Amino acid sequence: MCIGSALSLTGTTDIGTTFSWSGPNSFSSTQQNPTIASLTAAGNGTYTFVATSAAGCPSLPATVSVTGNAQPVIASVTATPATICSGTNSQLNALATVPGLMVVGSSGATFTDISSTGTSVGTVSDDSEHNITFPAFGFNGVSYTTGRVGMNGVFMLGVTTGDVALTNAALPSTTNGSNVFLAPWWDDLDIQGGASILTQTVGNLYIVQWNNVAHNAVTAGTNNITFQVQLDLATGAIYFVYNDVLWGDVNLRCGRQRHRWYPVELNERSAVQFQYGKFDQRAGHSPIRPPL
Repeated sequence: MCIGSALSLTGTTDIGTTFSWSGPNSFSSTQQNPTIASLTAAGNGTYTFVATSAAGCPSLPATVSVTGNAQPVIASVTATPATICSGTNSQLNALATVPGLMVVGSSGATFTDISSTGTSVGTVSDDSEHNITFPAFGFNGVSYTTGRVGMNGVFMLGVTTGDVALTNAALPSTTNGSNVFLAPWWDDLDIQGGASILTQTVGNLYIVQWNNVAHNAVTAGTNNITFQVQLDLATGAIYFVYNDVLWGDVNLRCGRQRHRWYPVELNERSAVQFQYGKFDQRAGHSPIRPPL
């Protein structure tokens, strides 16, 4: 259903005479079939129904999961050319913003180093992928608790199988093992410098850190990079945070070669892409957050 729509809850029972509903955002009702006039994002989650007989015996709880999806906003529609002759073509384009997510020059998030405190996802290898679990995080109207991180700088949501391609692509893309992913640094990364991938929950933040990462095209022993994805479990914000962005090779510094970063893919048809084919990143930079 869509955010802002009416949610009707229905409880069916045989001998129940009194009823109790409870749910997210402090929802409660004693009606058998209550209605929430306008669902908000805070109303996403599990609703529980209990019926009690005239003798005072309660039923076992029954639950239903509700997900309200944000509606896109149409920014513009165009026809090029707008005036045509019969039998000729016009290109129609519609531009829509993705609800709940925007890209900014700097989100203000800070790098929280977990290199000595985080939990390793396992022994990484060139082009390897690793399954992780994390506290429930809502993304594009869906709650996720599982994912798969790849050595090549991609965090796929809701899957436990599939590869992360070493060759990046413009979005939306079906190249990776999931059509829902975050890609803070999607490239042919490598492990020559003793790389690791770590996770940790720090306060409201669930952090995935690619630590001491090399590049396949850089000679072993040169500088490596470290960067993070931070998921704010309280607000739903997503932060890409870059602590170090230089490999120490003048031919492979940011902006020198065609590396692609910053993509966030919602599904096989929709994505938010900040840059492709160029890079304007710097240490301490954090470009992504949802609107206030």
